[in-house]
Amino acid sequence: MHEGYKGPVPDAANEYDAVELAAEYGRISFYFTEDEEHTKENLYNRLVQSRELLKNSDVKFSLFSASYRLSAGVYRLMPEDLFEGDLKQIVEERYFNYYSDEST
Repeated sequence: MHEGYKGPVPDAANEYDAVELAAEYGRISFYFTEDEEHTKENLYNRLVQSRELLKNSDVKFSLFSASYRLSAGVYRLMPEDLFEGDLKQIVEERYFNYYSDEST
């Protein structure tokens, strides 16, 4: 049986800052649907593009994922992973493909 969410629950009586909530609980997932080959190299290039887009927009979040389909990509990157990490190394170490033995 699947258990429901057990994390913190905001108090409805309080006012919250949307930016603070996004930084604490926000999750961004990019699913790329182009016809390009679904390789680690192409995913790395998409991560670089995503990093620049998010850096320029100053969007706050707590977790980031990027994939070509629901089961092939990199998942649960923290903001410091995306903005300060070695994205090529992250893809090599954390790429996961449920339908292939290409997972690391």
